[in-house]
Amino acid sequence: MPGGAAMESGAKDYYKRSLSSLPLQVLVYFNGWFSTLFFLLALALFLYKRYSFFYAGNSFAWDLTMLFFLSVVDFARLFLASKGNKTEHAGALLWFICLTAPICVGYAYLLTLQTYVLRLDVVLCSLGLAFVGLEGLIGIFTCVQFMRAYREALINRGGRWSASPRLRRSRQRTTEEREDSRGQLRGWVPVVGTVERAVSGR
Repeated sequence: MPGGAAMESGAKDYYKRSLSSLPLQVLVYFNGWFSTLFFLLALALFLYKRYSFFYAGNSFAWDLTMLFFLSVVDFARLFLASKGNKTEHAGALLWFICLTAPICVGYAYLLTLQTYVLRLDVVLCSLGLAFVGLEGLIGIFTCVQFMRAYREALINRGGRWSASPRLRRSRQRTTEEREDSRGQLRGWVPVVGTVERAVSGR
């Protein structure tokens, strides 16, 4: 039917086009290197401030804990962003967007509320906030694109839709391989029947 052929052609065109965001992937790549550099420099600054300035009570422990918390959550956030963008998985990008808020809070704390703020702290935290802000905006736009494409594909195909188009393509290839294997087995059935009749005739 013409309508069915058009629907199938549209679905194939959808599978071929990539929805991943190149700007988001570039930002995530460079932010990974920046996060590593930020952690090392901030840790060195904490050691310098610990032996150069006076910390009252547990203020040094709180500041250092915030640094470790920020680094661990940020690496997890970047991993989710890279995975969600490459596999076109909206769920991973949603987690990435949700983790953007605590990262902003961590940078804001180190920028304004830690006991001693040096100029290098201001520069590092400002760069970190710029990375996080840009990634958050592009991540929201990319996630909306993924969800819109999934909805359109669901409406066009009239059935259930998997969370990832690449996973859908992998399942289709597996189904086609199974059908080919079954076809080969069906081709051997007449041969097996002929051999059985020959053996029984003896």
